[in-house]
Amino acid sequence: MEQQTIDKIKQGVITILLGAIASLIPFYFQTSAMTTANEKINTEQSSFIEQTRIRVHEMEIKSAIDDTEINQIKNSLERIEKKIDRLIEKNTVP
Repeated sequence: MEQQTIDKIKQGVITILLGAIASLIPFYFQTSAMTTANEKINTEQSSFIEQTRIRVHEMEIKSAIDDTEINQIKNSLERIEKKIDRLIEKNTVP
């Protein structure tokens, strides 16, 4: 009787181990598929982030150019205003 009990226990342990191994196989494939999908998504997101970074950089450059142009226009207007003031003073002073 004792040998039968030991054999049943061995069979039970082997069955549990085989069940555990069998349940890991689908988990492995699911994890592998998820990893592949995540890598693809990460690549797409990295590409999108890089494109956005480039666009922001281009906008910053354009903004800097616009600021430079605005400053040049302001300076030109100030010079014109000073010349007009001088001409007005010249023509109004007797």
